[in-house]
Amino acid sequence: MNASALRGICGPVLVGLLPWLPGPVASVSGSEAERARAGYAGSRIKVELFVMPHCPYGMRAEAALAPTVKAFGDGIDFRLHFIAQEAGKEAVPAGPLRPLRSQSESCESSAVSGTGRFLSLHGDAEVEEGIRQVVMMHRYPDRFYDYILDRNENMESPDWQASARRVGINPEPVAEIASGVGGEALFGENIRRANQLGVGASPTLYVAGVEVKGGVETQGLARRICWLDSLAGPCASVPVCGTDRDCVSEGRVGVCADAGKPSASCRFSDPVVFTMTVLNDTDCDLCDPSLFVRSTRELFPGVRVQKLNLHSRRGRRFADRFQVDRVPAFILDVNFAKTARFQRFAKAVYPIRGSYMPKPVLVPVSRVMGRRADPGRMDFYFAGSSPATIRIAGNLQTWLDAVDAPERLRLHPMGQGEKAFPNLCIRHVYPERYRAYAMCVFRGISKRGVPDPYAVCLKQQEIDAERIGRCAEADGAALAARSRVSAGKAGIDLSMNPSLVLNGRFVVTSRMLPQARELFYRLNPELLDRDKAYMENRKK
Repeated sequence: MNASALRGICGPVLVGLLPWLPGPVASVSGSEAERARAGYAGSRIKVELFVMPHCPYGMRAEAALAPTVKAFGDGIDFRLHFIAQEAGKEAVPAGPLRPLRSQSESCESSAVSGTGRFLSLHGDAEVEEGIRQVVMMHRYPDRFYDYILDRNENMESPDWQASARRVGINPEPVAEIASGVGGEALFGENIRRANQLGVGASPTLYVAGVEVKGGVETQGLARRICWLDSLAGPCASVPVCGTDRDCVSEGRVGVCADAGKPSASCRFSDPVVFTMTVLNDTDCDLCDPSLFVRSTRELFPGVRVQKLNLHSRRGRRFADRFQVDRVPAFILDVNFAKTARFQRFAKAVYPIRGSYMPKPVLVPVSRVMGRRADPGRMDFYFAGSSPATIRIAGNLQTWLDAVDAPERLRLHPMGQGEKAFPNLCIRHVYPERYRAYAMCVFRGISKRGVPDPYAVCLKQQEIDAERIGRCAEADGAALAARSRVSAGKAGIDLSMNPSLVLNGRFVVTSRMLPQARELFYRLNPELLDRDKAYMENRKK
C-alpha cells in the first residue's frame, strides 16, 4: 500500500497488552521462496490485519495501526482481510482449547448469519460493506484506507457514498462492481486467507506470517517490524521498548525503563530464585495450572515450581495455613519480592504468612472449594456494560438461543456506587424482565447509532423508570452490598468483572471466557450430546 493512502492520518492507539517480541531473529535475506514463507513480499515485510467491517474492535485496530502503516509506507506490504464464510462451506475448525495471552477485545465469528452467498457475524449489511471495501482496495489502492477510517466514524449512517466522496472516491463504479459477480469474486478471494488460517477473531494481526498475540497497538507493530528489518522506514526513531516483553536476553531478566518514550531502554539483571508451590486437586480435570505456570516462567525465569496434591497431608496443611478457598492455588515464597519485576506485579498479589498469592482474577479457571455442584448451570457476574461484558454476554446468548437452552444462563449484576443502583433495582423489582432488558441493552450498546439504549430497553420491557429511580434512591446501596455478598459466596469479587461460574463452582475469569462453551461441554458431556441432536433435528 502506498504512503499516500494514509495522508494526514493519526488515529488513536488501541490500549492492549503488547505482543511477545522475540530477539532479532529475522532479516531480509535468503531466496524468494524462503522470504515468501517467512511472510515477506519481495524485500518487504508483510503485515496482515484481519477484521470484520462492523466490528467496533476491528475499527479501533484500523485506526490504531494507521500511523505505523503510514510511516512505513511502501517499506511494508500491508494487506487488509475480512472475516466471513461462504454459505454452504464449513468454517475452518478452531482447534483445541487455546487460552488467550491477553484480554484483548475482539468480535468472534462463533455465530454467522446472512441470506446471500456470504455469511458474517453481523449479517448481510456487514458483507455488503466488506464487498464495497474490497472493490475500493482494487480500484482505489491509494484511497481505500482513507475511506475505511472515514466510514468507521459514520458507520451508523447508511450513506456510505458520502464517505467515499469525502476521500475522492467515485461511489458509482464502486456500487456497480460491488453489486455484481465481480464484487463477489473479489470478496471471496479476500476472505480466503482468513479461512485458510482459521482466523475467527476481529481484529487479528499477522506480521511476517506470524500471529501477533495480545493487543493491536501502533508502537508494538513498529517495534516488531524493526526487529525483523532495522533498516525499514522510521526504525531509527522507534522506542527501543514499550514493555518488559520487548527486553529479551538469554538467561537474564529485562525491564523496560521509560517505556514507549524516546529515552526507553532495557535494563537487565540476573534472575532471582524463588519457589512457587502449586496446590491442586488431581481429580479436577478443569483445574489446569499450566497457563499460569507458563506465564510465570516467562516473566520470572528464576522460579522453581513444586507441586502439591490437595489430598496429601502436606497439601492439606498448606491449604489450612494459606486459607486456600479454590484450586489451583499458587503460593510464592518471600524471595518473590526481590525479583526485578516485583513492583510491576505488586498490586496483582497479596501477602499472606510471609508469602504471596495471586489475586483470583489472575487464575483463568478454578474450582471453589465447599460449593455444591449444580450441573448445566451458568452464572454470569458483571458490573456495568464494558466491551468485554457486552461481547461475552452476546456470545453466550447467541449460543444458547441456537440450542434452545436460554434457561441455563443466569445474570448477576454487581457494583458499587450510584451508577450501579438502577441496574440492580431493575433486577430486584422486575426479576422476570431483567434478562430481556439486560440483553437488549448489550445489543444496543454494541450497535453504533443507538442514541440511548437504556431508555429504549426500559420502554421495550415496560419498566417504570420512575419506580426504578425511587428504588435506587431508597434501596440502591443495600442492593449493591447484597450483590457483592452473593458474588463473594460464589468466589467472585468486583475485580473479576466479568466472570462466569459453571456448574455452581467452577470460576472462569476473563482470560478464558472466550472458551466458555468448550469448558461447559467438558463439564457436561451429556448436554453436548443433547445440543448436537437438537441442531441435527433443526436441519431436517
